[in-house]
Amino acid sequence: MPDATRIWCAHEYTLNNLRFALTVEGGNAALQLRFARVEAARQQGQPTVPSQLGEEKGTNPFLRWDIPAIQGAMATTDPIQTFSRLRGRKDQF
Repeated sequence: MPDATRIWCAHEYTLNNLRFALTVEGGNAALQLRFARVEAARQQGQPTVPSQLGEEKGTNPFLRWDIPAIQGAMATTDPIQTFSRLRGRKDQF
C-alpha cells in the first residue's frame, strides 16, 4: 500500500504505543519527533488518529522487525522471533 494510506484504529493508543516503541528503538530520530508531536497533541486534547502508513513504517517497531537496532533489542535476527519477542514485551508494557 502507498505510504499515504491512512490508518484508523478504534482507540487512542498512539501515545502509549510510541512510549513502548521508544523502549525498543530509542535512538530513532523519527520516532522521537513523532512522540513529541503526539504528546503535545494529546496534552491539548487533540486526536492522533488517523496516521499514515509511511509514518508507521518509520516509527512502529512491529513494522520494523527487520531493522538491526530492533533485532538487537530483541536479541535475535530471526524475523518470527523478533516479532514474537516484540509482542511479548508489548504485552508486559
